Amino acid sequence: MSNGHPKSDVTVLLTDCAPDDARAVFHTLDARFPADQETGEIRGGPPDHPTVWSATYDAEEAHGSAVGESLNGPVTAEVSGCPHSVRLLTQVLKEAFTVEDAGRVAGDQEVEVCLRLR
Repeated sequence: MSNGHPKSDVTVLLTDCAPDDARAVFHTLDARFPADQETGEIRGGPPDHPTVWSATYDAEEAHGSAVGESLNGPVTAEVSGCPHSVRLLTQVLKEAFTVEDAGRVAGDQEVEVCLRLR
């Protein structure tokens, strides 16, 4: 069954970080890949509530170069999509930030990778 998204779409979820750090990661990805929509204003929620920021990118349409902005703290990134596209997007994150692989789940046609960015 198709979910209506091209095979090259990669979803990125950012958690456990400050809004400025989420913004820095999305700016890095926005510079390389077309997104499903423009990254809007990134705001934080109440301190005692977890916040998740998300975007979907077309990993096959990479352009430009990866220039990472400095992060004030670690960022948890969950990246999911077809294995090839996830690899392409993850490589850009590795070029821009220090990346620690925090886990991986592989399905029949999709993979989810959990990364810690610094």
